[in-house]
Amino acid sequence: MIHAGLVQGKTLKRGRKFVILGAFILAAVITPTPDILTQSLLALPAIALYEISLHFIKLLEKAKGREK
Repeated sequence: MIHAGLVQGKTLKRGRKFVILGAFILAAVITPTPDILTQSLLALPAIALYEISLHFIKLLEKAKGREK
C-alpha cells in the first residue's frame, strides 16, 4: 500500500495508539479466559508486527526519497 501511495507512514504512526487499543480489545474477545496474561500474550505479537512494519515503511520512504 505504501508503494501504491495509498497510505503514508505518518498516517500509520498517528494511528499507533488505536492499533494498540484494538489489539488488546481483539485479544480480550478472542481469548477464552479473562486472564490478562493470556490476552497480553496474544496482543503483544500483533503490536510487535505493527511496529516492525513501521520500521520497514520508514526504510522504504527513505529509499524512495533517495531515488528522487
